[in-house]
Amino acid sequence: MEIKIPSKLTLNHLNLVAEVLRDKEPTTENKINFVADFCNVHRDEVARAQHSSLLELYYELTSLFNEVKVKEDVQQSITVKGQKYTFRDISNNHPASWWMTCQKELAKGIKSHQIMALCYIEENMQFNDFDEKHPRIILNPYIERYKVFENADLIAEYMPLQGFFLTKLKKYRKPFISLQRIRKHHPQQLKKLLKAT
Repeated sequence: MEIKIPSKLTLNHLNLVAEVLRDKEPTTENKINFVADFCNVHRDEVARAQHSSLLELYYELTSLFNEVKVKEDVQQSITVKGQKYTFRDISNNHPASWWMTCQKELAKGIKSHQIMALCYIEENMQFNDFDEKHPRIILNPYIERYKVFENADLIAEYMPLQGFFLTKLKKYRKPFISLQRIRKHHPQQLKKLLKAT
């Protein structure tokens, strides 16, 4: 069986590369799993290939992203499957549910399509916007958005966003983390700070 390289690269492919390159020297099993997932074939098919062919394909797949023309700046809007999404800067203007989701994803190990789903929201909507008649119904759930982005060809748009997202998040998390530390280790100092404001 001939293993074909996908004609379209998606954020999911980028996630697979990031995951396999986390290990300094991935095992042969890791390489087999990576090639199988990347090319959407059964692991047994890849395991039957000659080791030299496996290595050649593995290195070719991990180098595919070197040829991607990256956008210089964060895109203000993107369109996926006919839906327009607008970029939302990271700030404390996001609803609390945005920060809660972000913290959960970071704790698990956030992936590219999840970052995109946090930063790009459906046009004219907010993060987890709800139906005014039925406030428990979320019109644009985060999970649905990241599923759309996972298999989208957004690598060029994601690359400038990655550094921006982590830098901005660090800036806005500092005061929040400081308050958590004070609350835990110096509760009396927190009471003084709150009285002073």
